Amino acid sequence: MKLWVINEVRAKSKFWYFLRKLKKVKKSNGQVLAINEALELHQTVNAVVEIVKEHYLVIAIPEYNHAIGYASIAYYNTQKLPQKQFVNGQRVIATVMALSSPETSGRLLLHLNSIGEVTETSSSKRAKKKSSYNVGSLVPAEVTEIMPLKLRLKFGIGFCGRVHITEVNDNNVLEKPFGNFKVGQTITARIVGKPNQKGHLWDLSIKPAMLAEA
Repeated sequence: MKLWVINEVRAKSKFWYFLRKLKKVKKSNGQVLAINEALELHQTVNAVVEIVKEHYLVIAIPEYNHAIGYASIAYYNTQKLPQKQFVNGQRVIATVMALSSPETSGRLLLHLNSIGEVTETSSSKRAKKKSSYNVGSLVPAEVTEIMPLKLRLKFGIGFCGRVHITEVNDNNVLEKPFGNFKVGQTITARIVGKPNQKGHLWDLSIKPAMLAEA
């Protein structure tokens, strides 16, 4: 095969790959736009704590398709206010401070209204015993270990999962599929399989196409 034919084939391949990526980006942007249109600045929402970090919480808003938001807790660690302990599954009331945009790195930013409104309810206690997660659920998760063929994650209340190397990219052509991840990083993943036995791991996917599904 002549060199110009090979180059033409490669160019067409790159072009169609770009179109597929563009469609996925548009779909993902459409979901963000829908959430931004549904929520308003300074709106008060009911949310659930999904991940507790040192200086912020990752919380989900069930009423808005479990939209993922971030709320700082650094201002609770002052001499004026006692340090508040947060737990996964805890119900909180928050105010929308900034919608997803390039200025917020695509994050929905929230503010916890007050310490008095952050209380662990009976429903959050029951959540520790029984999972409400199902195949297809979109969950925020924290990277706990990076292995050659998979990522280890933790999410919810004590649940552990894995992302196989084939569940990172839609085309499975990346040379280093885990190169952009680090331990402690918070990512969004979709559950694709429940553990079939106690102690086994949940299967998750972070493929763009999977995350873009409604």
